[in-house]
Amino acid sequence: MQNYSQVFADTLALYESLYVPGDQGDAAKGQVTVRAGYRIYSTMNPRVGYIAKSGGQTQFHGVAVDALLDSVDGSGADYLTDELQPDGRRLIKLAYSVYPTPPPGTPITNWVQPTAAYLEYPGPLVLKGDVPEPGPEPPPVSTDQILSALEDIQATLAMHTEALGRIENQQAADTAAIITAIDDFRGYVVDVIEDVEQFLNKLGLGLFLRRHRPDEP
Repeated sequence: MQNYSQVFADTLALYESLYVPGDQGDAAKGQVTVRAGYRIYSTMNPRVGYIAKSGGQTQFHGVAVDALLDSVDGSGADYLTDELQPDGRRLIKLAYSVYPTPPPGTPITNWVQPTAAYLEYPGPLVLKGDVPEPGPEPPPVSTDQILSALEDIQATLAMHTEALGRIENQQAADTAAIITAIDDFRGYVVDVIEDVEQFLNKLGLGLFLRRHRPDEP
């Protein structure tokens, strides 16, 4: 088989990135192989095709992920490899390796004709210029839905306003209680001082206490 590495190189250049998740290397190679193989078959050499693979074998929708086959002489070659990267991803790159040609007259039973249908199978590689299909448009919102949402918002605001009012009232009540307690204690202290003055007056010491009262200049 002729070396078609340049076709594979051109095909690789069609994709946005050749780095794929670590478990997607075979699928990515399959994408490249079926696209390159279809181009070779349809525009260059109709003898070149895919290689059939059965269940349990590494494959991309029933064909080899990295090789092509000549339908007449059975010659073939590998064209791709997926190189493991330090971050665990795989890099899809060229790796040309020729298959031994079978003896003349050997029946070629595993050749598969390339078709455009293989190009439609999904894989991890993204063609340059491909735009992802937009998601479904959100359903239209009715006036009733808008009004209902506004009512819910207003109810929530009212609930929070009421809660805030209760907190403010409680704080005011607590402050008033503290002030009352301070006033009561001050009155108690004044009463005690007056009682002490009366007692000292009886002992003739009242003048001394008045001179040292903290609430008089």
